[in-house]
Amino acid sequence: CGDINVRNNIQDSKKYTDCHIVDGFVKITLLKTNSNTLYFPNLAEITGYLLIYRANSIHSLNHVFPKLSVIRGRLLFYNYALVIYEVPHILELGLNYLMYIERGAVRIEKNPSLCYLNTIDWSFILNKKNSLNIISSNKPVDECIDECPRKCFYNSLNFDHCLSDQHCQRSCSSFCTNKNLYCLQNETHEKNQICCHPSCLVGCYGLTNYDCFTCKNYYYNGACVDQCPNDLFILNHHRCITKKDCLEFNKSNKIYLNLCVQKCPTNSTISIDEPNICVECKESCPVVCPFAFITSIESAQAFKSCSIIDGALIISVKGGNF
Repeated sequence: CGDINVRNNIQDSKKYTDCHIVDGFVKITLLKTNSNTLYFPNLAEITGYLLIYRANSIHSLNHVFPKLSVIRGRLLFYNYALVIYEVPHILELGLNYLMYIERGAVRIEKNPSLCYLNTIDWSFILNKKNSLNIISSNKPVDECIDECPRKCFYNSLNFDHCLSDQHCQRSCSSFCTNKNLYCLQNETHEKNQICCHPSCLVGCYGLTNYDCFTCKNYYYNGACVDQCPNDLFILNHHRCITKKDCLEFNKSNKIYLNLCVQKCPTNSTISIDEPNICVECKESCPVVCPFAFITSIESAQAFKSCSIIDGALIISVKGGNF
């Protein structure tokens, strides 16, 4: 799926029930009605950011995103990959499967009912320590109970962090992490020394590359793979798709080598013979300029390096020497 923007109307979310990956952002804002039907049951990965703002009816994100495990942060909201801001009735974060934020910081602010923030080990979730994190002006710690379930203390890792009084923060044993692998996950952590398939990222439901929460490299035909098949193209760094699907996914998409891109990369240009193909420039690349409206010598000089005008070229000089 592409960007998801649920604003005011919860009905907007129903068309996304089959989404596994969102290529872009997810924004849920200005909700005042009951959020029980706000549900993304299969969403495991967001390549951009997640923003929740003034969604007054949300008490927890557990029901909204029951499988969300990765936020890539390739597109950020003012340096942030996760923003929970001014959500007055949220009691707990509830992102019980979230184990990896690849890029960007976290901003959780001005949520007067929100507890169970100090019980989260953010260093385990964030790809690297981020000084831009803002977690403030939520419910005062001394007014929160913030007691983790006993099972969080007595699992094999002694990993005493949690997201609520029901859910431990998910973890993985050194038995797997030392092999650069992730763990098969369940709620009681009983299986956190059983390692996932090497293609899995953050965790898995079973032992094959079809059972991953999400993929280290590429997603193809329901499975995680290390490389895309030779006849397919890479979309948004992680999906293998056909040429036909690439060009239909976004009308501005183009093919460049084995990539599906929105615009031709540096040192390449649109093929004269095939407008959907990018080719490397033999010498210097042509310079593409937008719509041009020239009314004087000065305005014309701004376009002196252009070899292609992408749009109309209008020259309207009313007097003087041109």
